Amino acid sequence: MPVSTPLLVALGGLAIGLLFGALVQRSNFCTNGGLSDRLLTGDGRRLRAWALAIAVAMLGTQSLQAMSLVDLGASPYRMRQAWAGQFLGGLVFGFGMALAGGCPSRALVRLGTGALAQFAVLACIAAGAFLTLRGPLAPFRLGLDEALAFDLLPAGAPLTGAAPLVLAATIALLLVWYCFREKTFRRPRDIIGGTGVGLLAAAGFALNGFAARDEFEIVPIVSLTFVGPLDEALRYLIAPADARLSFGFASLLGVVAGALASSLLNGRFHLRLAARRSEVARMIGGGLVMGVGGVLALGCSIGQGVTGLATLSTGSFAAMAGMLLGAVAGIRLLARLA
Repeated sequence: MPVSTPLLVALGGLAIGLLFGALVQRSNFCTNGGLSDRLLTGDGRRLRAWALAIAVAMLGTQSLQAMSLVDLGASPYRMRQAWAGQFLGGLVFGFGMALAGGCPSRALVRLGTGALAQFAVLACIAAGAFLTLRGPLAPFRLGLDEALAFDLLPAGAPLTGAAPLVLAATIALLLVWYCFREKTFRRPRDIIGGTGVGLLAAAGFALNGFAARDEFEIVPIVSLTFVGPLDEALRYLIAPADARLSFGFASLLGVVAGALASSLLNGRFHLRLAARRSEVARMIGGGLVMGVGGVLALGCSIGQGVTGLATLSTGSFAAMAGMLLGAVAGIRLLARLA
């Protein structure tokens, strides 16, 4: 019996999620953690691992585009590039990420290693996304979209020919230089973590690009991202009869399972709760803020900060700039309150 395209995509998403969860658990890859390390202790290794992930994802994804294996014009990042609104959403998301102590992907990995409080964080991210997409905050979102509906580079005038690959290679080389100019970065764990995350983001585009060639199934050109899929998971709980296994939802399950398997193998799994109620309250608040900001920004620190940037979308660059500023503000605020 032939495998249907949606099932193939879901299985691929599950496999990519499994690898991502295991890789992040082993390498301690984390955008928020990298920023915290750099700001509070001067250690830039995890921040450089994130930069390496961007370089690898960008070069890999644009190579797929150059070989006509994917059409990035069909990705949500290139279809909607309202950079002003995405910058604002990034600010909100980044601040929430700092409050929660990590992004959605990090929360999924921590849940897989037994940190039960992360379930509340993930539920709040999903609730914030649901409220912003279809709940009481939806009119605000639509009004904001209309008010800020202008783009730095109109979607109708994208880079063509070899220009995207040349630009991607230039940015990637600069990022690689930034990474390896620091001798302390050259640990296998950091290099493998950054390279692996970047390759998995490109693999997601390759999978969905292949599936999109099926003339009987319409498959969006997406890759690793986590706010939208968490909203999907909440909708599945509310209306299970309407559930449809997608790449995003399957990748969520894969991340938790991959982190669980990896932590069991290396002896890092243990069930635990947050130490203080105030810590749980801060994490829950951060989760809600991340859900709202992630919808406005069209992604999270992986969805926009690696996957989106790989498409060279101006909106992704704007969203990531906002996330960095918001996270820095949140980290500094928490440091003052500590």
